Amino acid sequence: MDSAKAKTLGRAAACAAAASACMPAWLILRYGVDVPYSDQWNVAHFFEQAARGTLTFADLYAQQNEYRQLFPHLLFLGLGRLTGWNVKYEMCLSLLLACFVAYGVWRLGARTFSDPLRRGVLFLLACLLNFSAIQYDNWLFGVQVVYFVPIACVVAGLLFAYSEKVGTAAAVAACACLSVVSSFSSANGLVAWLVLPPALLAARPETRAGAWRWLALWCAALVLCAFVYAADYHHPESLPETSAALRRPLHALAYFVAYLGGPLAAGPRPLTVALAVGACALLLYAFAFTYVLRRRRDDTLVRRSAAWASLGAYSLVTGALVTVGRVGFGVAQATTTRYVGFSLYLLLGLVYLLPLIVEDAARRGYLKTSHLALLRRLGTAAAALLLLAHVVIFGLVVRHSAADWRRKLLREKACLLFINVAPDERCLTEGHFYYDVRALRERADALDRMHYLRPPLVKSAGMSELAAGGSCAEGSFRLTPAGGNTYVAEGFARLPRRGGEPADAVILSRGTTDEDQAAFALTELGARGGASWHKTFSSNAPPPNVTAWAFDAEEGKAYRLCGANSVDLPH
Repeated sequence: MDSAKAKTLGRAAACAAAASACMPAWLILRYGVDVPYSDQWNVAHFFEQAARGTLTFADLYAQQNEYRQLFPHLLFLGLGRLTGWNVKYEMCLSLLLACFVAYGVWRLGARTFSDPLRRGVLFLLACLLNFSAIQYDNWLFGVQVVYFVPIACVVAGLLFAYSEKVGTAAAVAACACLSVVSSFSSANGLVAWLVLPPALLAARPETRAGAWRWLALWCAALVLCAFVYAADYHHPESLPETSAALRRPLHALAYFVAYLGGPLAAGPRPLTVALAVGACALLLYAFAFTYVLRRRRDDTLVRRSAAWASLGAYSLVTGALVTVGRVGFGVAQATTTRYVGFSLYLLLGLVYLLPLIVEDAARRGYLKTSHLALLRRLGTAAAALLLLAHVVIFGLVVRHSAADWRRKLLREKACLLFINVAPDERCLTEGHFYYDVRALRERADALDRMHYLRPPLVKSAGMSELAAGGSCAEGSFRLTPAGGNTYVAEGFARLPRRGGEPADAVILSRGTTDEDQAAFALTELGARGGASWHKTFSSNAPPPNVTAWAFDAEEGKAYRLCGANSVDLPH
């Protein structure tokens, strides 16, 4: 193939790679919900403290689960103050950090391969992994910024290590500063201290002569960060004991392997796929690492491969930490999709390492022409399978996971908005929205006073303030006595504004007339048919005229169910 055609095809592949970032961007725009969720409520009180002038460094540094996420807290606070804490901007920040990682991969790839076609194709494969929809919960949960900060620091450190415009001392200092940021951003942040020195030594031969000096300082800084991190550290009660990995080593090994295969663990048997992919990836990395290690005197090979080996090591060391901390949950928990934000870099590193080794082996005459042709066909097949897997995973996520995530958060947002009028503790705690309803109410009220909740909390039970004009929603309503003072209300409800989507909740109201209807119960929609709802309630002295309304949590409006007339409770 002539060079002009190769350059054109390489550019086309690079453009396709850049376009792959549109997939998570679309997921955020389509399925992102502007409501704090789970651990984000631990950040909520920062805004009230900042407004009162009582926010301290200790508050920002305080342990969250097993994390010391000082720098993400600063990002959350600054971004929240600018946007009124619209958590969709945090999702966008995660995507921007992933884009920076992709940019770093492109720059490092340009230093690894000179052929524009190969460089473009490999970058496309790397981006398919980097922007995969399988980690949809990382894209759609703003607090997961903490997963993206450490790898962004590692990639930035690799760029400094390989930069010809930065002096050696400055590169080492920059990598150390980035490692500090990484250390106090996520539970795996200290890994940056371990994976960056090999890249510095490989990329800059001049660092080897006086390596003992700066490596001694590097190790001292690592120990200091670890000591500061561990000071006053306590093991979270919600997590299993770390000794489980020692008691059941085979389970720990299976967990570790499944974690490594997580980026492709889709389909009806994700654990089986994860174990197969993880085992292959681990063996290939071991082979690649051994190949380079045995030829460590070849400075060119070591320099070209060190960055990718470091990225793979990032996933491996993080996987060991995750295994120790989570294996007590069971092997299947290793396929949790949010861990893909840690594990994908092993496969990404192999995307570059394996062609590099094949090229070097062919140059040395280790491979016959027939063997080289076979390896090229296998590589092409693997690339095609990765592209197919990316498309299939995106379809599965859109059809099931992301849509379910959005519906769940909108239902919990509806419960949150009614927390002072018709509180439902089961609704607020069962879906991991937040474990402490009292603290949730206090923080929600504080955010509401600051206008950080959109729409605001419902202040009054009167339906006249919630009703969406003369509009009504498609639905049904049936009320039947269930014995004693207990009644069962049920039906289905769909929203008119959102193209017939199931309502986020159904409000039951009662009053002597249509004008004085007041909400008295909120019910979630069930899984049956997507739009069905069911509520059992008690009433000692029920007034007549009970009505049902479909509630839209995005706009904070209620639509009376069309064709569902008011029902008089039997006396």
